[in-house]
Parts: sequence; C-alpha cells; structure tokens
Amino acid sequence: MALALSATVPDHGSISECQEVVRVVEQSPSVPGAIAVTGRTTAPEIGGRVEVEWTLSAAPGLEWTEVFQFAEVEERRGPVDWTRGGGPDVVGGAVRWFVPTSSLDDADAEVARRLEVANQRCAGTDRARG
Repeated sequence: MALALSATVPDHGSISECQEVVRVVEQSPSVPGAIAVTGRTTAPEIGGRVEVEWTLSAAPGLEWTEVFQFAEVEERRGPVDWTRGGGPDVVGGAVRWFVPTSSLDDADAEVARRLEVANQRCAGTDRARG
C-alpha cells in the first residue's frame, strides 16, 4: 500500500501561513471497499505544530473507529511531544491530529498503518455508517 503525499515547507522549516491541501489516494489493495484517505490538509499551529486532517472516503462506523484508534503501531521516535503525545481522532469522515511539524511524515505513516489495521479487522462488516 502506497501513500503519495507532498508538503511545501519554506526554508525556515515551518508550514506556510496559508492552509495547504494535499490530494492523496490511500487504498488497502487486499480489502475490497476499504475506507481510504482521499485528501489531507495542514494548518500551522503554535509551538512548531500543525493540525493535520486526513479526509476519508466514507464516515466510518463505531467498530472501525475503535479499531483505528486502538491499533498497535510502531513506537514513535522524535520530540517528546510526538513520542508521548496522544493519537489521532476520527471525527465524522476525517482523521484529525495535532503533530510537530518535524513529525509530519511519521504521522502520515501512522495514520496509514492504523487505516490498514482497521480495514483488515473490519473486512466484511459495515465499515461506513449510513
């Protein structure tokens, strides 16, 4: 499963003042009808952090959301606010997370892994709420 993302980061090392929109397609090839990431936005926050929102292809149901949020992922490495910080939240048809700017690629990878786990564990169930 590949996640194609790009971010424009100015020379001074922070996300630009305006909100950035990145289009992605994230699909679990082994799970037909899986929930996918269809886009990502970032907005600068204080303290070298960004608010990231990954748009999902459908609003997931409660079981999928629970599996996503409690999925086992690799141990985080980097700044303490990243390694000891909370995880992403599923809100309607999106995943939201405040992350350090320097950990944006790691956040993308963690969301992709959680998405994969939730899609596999919930295969054959009603993933999206109606």
